[in-house]
Amino acid sequence: MKFSLKAIAMTAVLSLSSPAAAQTALDIDADGNVTIPGTLTAGAITSDSLSWYVFADNLPDAMATVLKDPITFTTQNEFMMQRNSGMRVLYFSGWNSGLRVMTEPYMTGDSLTDGAIYQLGGSMWVTQNDLDPIAQKCPEKTVYHRYYYYTSDGVRPSLTDSNGCTTESVVYARKRSFK
Repeated sequence: MKFSLKAIAMTAVLSLSSPAAAQTALDIDADGNVTIPGTLTAGAITSDSLSWYVFADNLPDAMATVLKDPITFTTQNEFMMQRNSGMRVLYFSGWNSGLRVMTEPYMTGDSLTDGAIYQLGGSMWVTQNDLDPIAQKCPEKTVYHRYYYYTSDGVRPSLTDSNGCTTESVVYARKRSFK
């Protein structure tokens, strides 16, 4: 399927309030890249940056940074990392004296044998938590990984399914695109 750059640009121009505003809002370079400078507003969503950047080289470093000012980091940023063959959104939340990070839900399970159960769940990590004696045993610069699962009784962390003390991969962030 082919698209005409002129048709796309014209559609963008027509979607703006006036052609005069559109001429200053769109910048199309010789390669056809379109840049819209300034702040993007779409309904109730306002953003001046939709770009992801490297927040930390690994999850333990990201968690240590967030622990320094959890309210600011979690209210002003969105986070993600690559895990299990996909980019996973990360949710940081305080847990007693420490920090918990969870991915968005995805299908879990690695086996196709009889009786295999695939469950909706995800990954979670904890650090500096007085209530998790296993996580307290992780060496410095690692965090304890567990899986969590949705059950008929709610969302439950697994007490047996784990990858142990890990560093995980690069954590990316971007300014939160809504307020």
